[in-house]
Amino acid sequence: MSKEVKRWDELKALAEGMDGWPNKNAFECDDAWCVGAIDEDENLWPVIEIQTEQYDAFDAAEPMAKYYAAANPPAILELLAELADLLAERDALKGQVETLTGWYANSLDVVNEVTAILPGAHYMDPPDGGDVSIPEQVRRMAKDAERYRWLRMADWWNSPLCVIRDPKKQAKPGTDCPSRDRLDAAIDAAMAGGLDE
Repeated sequence: MSKEVKRWDELKALAEGMDGWPNKNAFECDDAWCVGAIDEDENLWPVIEIQTEQYDAFDAAEPMAKYYAAANPPAILELLAELADLLAERDALKGQVETLTGWYANSLDVVNEVTAILPGAHYMDPPDGGDVSIPEQVRRMAKDAERYRWLRMADWWNSPLCVIRDPKKQAKPGTDCPSRDRLDAAIDAAMAGGLDE
């Protein structure tokens, strides 16, 4: 238990021990200021008398009496209850911060792992790599992987597009052999079913 919480508990116990003493009013009594109760008939029931005249500070008696009246047990208990609620909210927020901090750290690990496997500027905009976000680079990699998976399953007898070995020997004059962006476009069209066989 922290020193602060211990002091608050002690203050709460003292305030609860004042039950039945409604010292919520400050008023003039004779030549002084007092703290106490005022009943329905306007009778004054002083409990504390503030004597500051002997210190040549009579003007301090009124604000001091009002302060002591405002710091009455019910007010103290209400403030302590609000403080307890705020502390509970603080602790809940600290838990959320710890959770988010852990999530963020894990996210950074994932980003670092993904960044480590990116193949340089290949998936960025030419000529010097440009400024493409990591998610966009990963999307481009995924699209290339999808094209490769489609192409590796393509057979020459039933696919509109396929790979042949030794193209200089196998390809006939006039054969369309797309590469680079044209190959990407041809595969995309074939995958979408839009390339004529």
